[in-house]
Amino acid sequence: MKKSAEIEKRTGELYSACFEPLNAVDEHWFAHGRLLAQQLSIREEDIRGQKMLDGGCGNGTLTYRLLEMGAGHVTAIDLKPTPKQEVFDAYRGRVEFLTASLLSLPFPDQTFDSVASTGVLQHTADPEKALAEMIRVLKPGGRLYLGVYGKHGLFSWLLSAARVFTVQIPLIRQDFVDSIIARLRFSPLVRYQIIDYLFVPNILRSSPTQLKHWFTKYGMRDPRRVYNVSVKEASDFRHGGTVYTYDPRTLTNRILFGYGFINMQADK
Repeated sequence: MKKSAEIEKRTGELYSACFEPLNAVDEHWFAHGRLLAQQLSIREEDIRGQKMLDGGCGNGTLTYRLLEMGAGHVTAIDLKPTPKQEVFDAYRGRVEFLTASLLSLPFPDQTFDSVASTGVLQHTADPEKALAEMIRVLKPGGRLYLGVYGKHGLFSWLLSAARVFTVQIPLIRQDFVDSIIARLRFSPLVRYQIIDYLFVPNILRSSPTQLKHWFTKYGMRDPRRVYNVSVKEASDFRHGGTVYTYDPRTLTNRILFGYGFINMQADK
């Protein structure tokens, strides 16, 4: 329990420090929310008027996009929420940001019409438990939208090797890497990606088969992987200032990224 709490504390602080400078970059902020919603194949007609949970909201880009798409109310939780506050003024009464953990959600069973969580599950100390918690608070008939890091590929293998020296045996410190980033004048977005990959305490990658098993184990129906960003759209998003994205179905990307970023849906 103590180790899990320490991991969560470090994770929340690391991402909050990354998100604060990103909140000042409007181009990235709004484009990133659109990307996350499109990757998850969230449709306006499916969430209009719904009471939703954004599980691991970070700086609120997906939260904002869900509201923009017509969600009735969004509860956004994170270990250390760092939203771009001023953009939510138009949605007062329809959004709240709470400090909470996916491993112990502070809500009764069957609270939300739908739940979305992307890029978060793999950083928890117990991804299966976190998924079970999100399913617990989802109403019968509701839908869970999930995005996680996939296993395999040259990139993840190289990254795992680098993390030996940044996380497991921390010979390379974050402040040293930050000094290089500052010297090279990398953008806040590039810094975020470097720090995310190299210094977050946990990265537990999954396979579609493993995720489908967990969904089924906790009572979800029709777990399915969704693909909703084409090669051209991925290129457009990258040029629009979002984090790096790609179509994981191409041969090159399967070699580089294995299962890639896995986006799934399932119904309760």
